[in-house]
Amino acid sequence: MSVRIHVAVSCLALSQAFANPAFSLTPDDVWSDWQSAFSDSGLGIEADVLRSAGTLSLTNIALTLPGESGEAPAQVTLGEITLAPAADDSVLISLPNSAPFRISSPTSDLAGSYGQQGFRMIASGVPGQTRYTYDARAFNVSLESITNRSATASPEQLTPPITLRATEPKGQADLSLGDTIRILQTSDIAGLAFDLQMSEPTVGDVAFSFAVNDISSSSQSQIDTALVRQDGLQSARQVTTEQSFASASLAFSFKDETDSVNLQSHSQEGRGTARIDADAFSYDASARNVTLALADADLGFPLETSVDQVTFQATGPTMAQDETAPFSLALSLQSMNVPDAIWAMFDAANKLPHDPMSLDLALSGAGRFNAQSEEPELDRLAIDRFALTGIGAEITAQGAFDTDLSQRSRLGNYPKFSGQIDLTAKGVMGVLETLSDSGILPPQFVYGAALYAGMLARQVSGPDDLATTVIITPEEKVMINGQVISE
Repeated sequence: MSVRIHVAVSCLALSQAFANPAFSLTPDDVWSDWQSAFSDSGLGIEADVLRSAGTLSLTNIALTLPGESGEAPAQVTLGEITLAPAADDSVLISLPNSAPFRISSPTSDLAGSYGQQGFRMIASGVPGQTRYTYDARAFNVSLESITNRSATASPEQLTPPITLRATEPKGQADLSLGDTIRILQTSDIAGLAFDLQMSEPTVGDVAFSFAVNDISSSSQSQIDTALVRQDGLQSARQVTTEQSFASASLAFSFKDETDSVNLQSHSQEGRGTARIDADAFSYDASARNVTLALADADLGFPLETSVDQVTFQATGPTMAQDETAPFSLALSLQSMNVPDAIWAMFDAANKLPHDPMSLDLALSGAGRFNAQSEEPELDRLAIDRFALTGIGAEITAQGAFDTDLSQRSRLGNYPKFSGQIDLTAKGVMGVLETLSDSGILPPQFVYGAALYAGMLARQVSGPDDLATTVIITPEEKVMINGQVISE
């Protein structure tokens, strides 16, 4: 008897497994997941829902985004989205070929439209654990008007509008719901282009565009739903992203009745990473073979230069706050070529080394970046690295300063401060003498520089290898190389 019961139970379980596949998703499941994800993230989503033969048509879609620091919320309204049953118990998500959108906030309204060619998205999995895969031939966004609520003038019309075009986008996103919402995304875009053109009689004609090719990106996001209910979305999120691109270009132009400026830039093999959470952010980006070309009507001749590699790094607090928070900033320009036009002006006789220049700068410190203060209040600022090399010379610096925000400095209209900075200069006097011999600098300038160098610097290994230590004591006495020069 027990054997028959065991067989019967096994058959029942097997039949239930076939009746409800392990991966089964309906349009209502997808719509319910979206509502849960937005609600648990402290956001809002509403739509008119029309059901027909298992298909959901969402219209008048409105997304509500909470305001910051007690501000009123913003709202995004979109066009139609269709959720339809598809093969393998998945859901096909479709967009119209074109549809309007609007972003309304307490200070401004933005209106535009988005369009797509060949867009296709499939949702698969089970409720609460869903994978979205998508691809398209093209996806475009156009911003057509901006209304400034604080202005009395009529809405500014942008003609032609601001446009963003993505060519052959594809990717996938995994959405996991629960006490922690997790989103894992990867994407590839063959090309991304942005264009802005404005013509304002009182300002002039402005055009800005950039294009990026072969973009790959990935991101990991998580939201603690309990923290959302307690402190809001910004305090509950953690996001990490990585991006790379094969090449990029940028163009900017400005023209009015008296002046015109044109700037063009190209770069290759760019990479970037970013991380943001409730307390801090970090950003790291680099690009190779960066070229810049500038033409200005007042300048009279074009300037062209190139940099082998550009690196930028930054860290800091995520939100404005009254508590002291650390920050850092670093910029590196490796092998920057001086434009030929500059050499023609300052070294026509070719007496200086025409080797590329390099800059390595790293700052760090701590301060308060609160919303009430227009400027950050710095408790400490450190020059961790500064090195400028080129044309046969090198200048370096390293040091740190602390501030006392409760007192004003006797040296100027800023907080009282103290600290030390160490400076070195190699080959600088030789460069000045060469420029004087070429007639670029007057002899008395070089004589004065040599006189002050003798007074304020000490020789390290020769007459053109100099070092200086500047100390500002807590009493704001200024000392140079151990000698007090200002009580």
